Amino acid sequence: MITLPLPPSANRYWRAIGRGRVLVSEEGRAFKKMASLAYIAQRRQYHDGDVKVKGYVYFENRRRDLDNVLKPLLDALADGVAYRNDRQVRHIDIVARIDRDNPRVEIEITPLN
Repeated sequence: MITLPLPPSANRYWRAIGRGRVLVSEEGRAFKKMASLAYIAQRRQYHDGDVKVKGYVYFENRRRDLDNVLKPLLDALADGVAYRNDRQVRHIDIVARIDRDNPRVEIEITPLN
């Protein structure tokens, strides 16, 4: 398992800039950098093929939605960090839990056979 910071919600990860253009927000870019560095520091494997993501998201409380953190999390690990593109994620098994003192994500990324 790898431990990553808790991502911002999808609502804060992207921002719209006129005429339907959407970019990763400053907060999103900061999370992406932290997640990339944490993944690399834990010396985890890069995957070329389809993958399975399994693990836990620990929230401070019950106010956040699990589905609202999945896309930013999977997006942050793309671009050569854990895999090339988040389209490679073909199976997701993530459970929401509460840890008021230490919100985080603990996941394992394995090849999908």
